Amino acid sequence: GTVPPTLADTVRARLGRLSAAGRTVLGIAAACGRRVDDSLVAIVSGFDARRVEQALGEAVRAGILIPVSERGVMRYEFRHALLREAIDIGLHLADRKRVHRLAAETLERLAREHNTDSEGTFAELAYHWEAAEEWERAFGAHLEAAREADRLYAWSSAVLHAERALSLTDRIDPVRAAGIDRPELLHRAADAAYLAGDYDQAIAWIHEAIDLVGDDPPREGAFHERLRWYLWDAGDRRGAMASVEKALRLIPDDSPSQALASVLGQKAGAQMHSGMPNAATESATRALAVARETGAVAEIGQALGILGWIQVVRGDVDDGLAALDEAVKSAFAARDMAGLALGHALNAHMRWWLGRDAEARDAAISGYERIAEMGLHRTYGGLLLGHSARARINLGDWDEADADIARGLEHEPATGAPTAAAGAPGPRGRRRGAGRR
Repeated sequence: GTVPPTLADTVRARLGRLSAAGRTVLGIAAACGRRVDDSLVAIVSGFDARRVEQALGEAVRAGILIPVSERGVMRYEFRHALLREAIDIGLHLADRKRVHRLAAETLERLAREHNTDSEGTFAELAYHWEAAEEWERAFGAHLEAAREADRLYAWSSAVLHAERALSLTDRIDPVRAAGIDRPELLHRAADAAYLAGDYDQAIAWIHEAIDLVGDDPPREGAFHERLRWYLWDAGDRRGAMASVEKALRLIPDDSPSQALASVLGQKAGAQMHSGMPNAATESATRALAVARETGAVAEIGQALGILGWIQVVRGDVDDGLAALDEAVKSAFAARDMAGLALGHALNAHMRWWLGRDAEARDAAISGYERIAEMGLHRTYGGLLLGHSARARINLGDWDEADADIARGLEHEPATGAPTAAAGAPGPRGRRRGAGRR
């Protein structure tokens, strides 16, 4: 429907000048995507290499395809996406489904033969299986593509594939197809959306998951624990605390678990934000004990971070900063993205609060560089650059502070502006002369 009639006429005229093999090859290329290589075309079409080469040459001379060298492999792409669309629309549905099925089977076979899955393979498979209306295979491929995107810190792509997988649960039984139910799929999708900075979508998906597991209190409590993270970073502190309390009521208190350790750590952090260090110490100490008993590395880091914060505030500076460093290491080891970013931010903030501006700047910048590599610059980059800017101002580095703030704004932060670092975790004011021993 997006192809202008005049372009459709032009494409038909050009196709009319091609051989039957040329038209077949272009139909395969159009179904396979904007870019295709001759080996895939040969396998799907059944033509020998010489015939494929001649057909592709015709399409190049007709101004439809352009040869492109990619990592030493010659591929062909459509001169314009509308050209591909116009040719694809011209295919009969049965032909299109057959081409996509053959393309998916070929990609799977090539991956098996080379004993590897190249970057983007699962995304391609998901596209082809869905176009072939092989819904269960498409669902599995979308799940794998989401995992691959997560591994590569491509959070927006992870959201896209999780969303496609969710849409397919109307057609298939996800438990039978891949051993995962809809609530867990919603949970994974919500986490990806959260890390991509789409807090509204994350909150909506986790609420749906909560509604679906109402007859399973521990699982509902675990989802409320996730909801707390989303609400807190979205700025809804009251809603976040309500989720913590709800999770504590639902998660068994007498049975150590990762969820219990996490929610106790979150309660401790909220208590520190409210100026309740004694209560926070009790909650964080218990969180650490539960986390160690269950081997929950991310939650060990979370509890250590809170306890380190408390130690610094109470004057035990060296041990407190050491605990904060350990918290960051634990978050990194557990691949806890949010914990890692917030650990770096707290580390920088406490050094600023102690009057160690150069250390605070360095901690903020090193933290920013690390989380930027992990695709979190939009969600947490502004916070860390704000910490750096605040330290630079105290050091008199006005131009560098201005550059940090400008860079943070360029990321279109999902949370508050980068200068919101002034509201980062920590007591109000600054301990004059602290930490200068």
